[in-house]
Amino acid sequence: MKKITIDTNIITDNTVIEICDKKGYEYTCISVTNREVEGTSFEEELKHIPSTPEYAVIGESRFGCARYHGQESSGVLREILDIISNGSFPKKGDSLSKGYRNMLRDAIILQTHITDKRDIFITNDQRGFIKNDLREKLESKFDIEILTAEEFINNNS
Repeated sequence: MKKITIDTNIITDNTVIEICDKKGYEYTCISVTNREVEGTSFEEELKHIPSTPEYAVIGESRFGCARYHGQESSGVLREILDIISNGSFPKKGDSLSKGYRNMLRDAIILQTHITDKRDIFITNDQRGFIKNDLREKLESKFDIEILTAEEFINNNS
């Protein structure tokens, strides 16, 4: 059975969910998504999608909504941040701009996907995970598969 992680920007794509249900794929979003959609119209959509707790990041994760990890998972997060920021992500202790805070949340979602050894990460975040060889770098480094919703739908129709 394939294990699918659905990025925040996919939660309203009913076709992706329908395919997962039809094929018997296990799918989830990561708890970061719950924070990202609070108070929006997307909050209702998320209630129908299983959620997996993220790996805790001090200053970002909510107590009781995240799980703790070992050094291996922490190193994965730093590697993801280095790749998706092209090495520009601030070091520990620096305050984060809104853009870097969003990048951190993206990285936490992917870190959880990787650490939990899930199969396919579905995202439409071109800038965060696809463009400028990001997909190729992430797939090669972590032995994962990253697909857009369209690619996933086309591959599973």
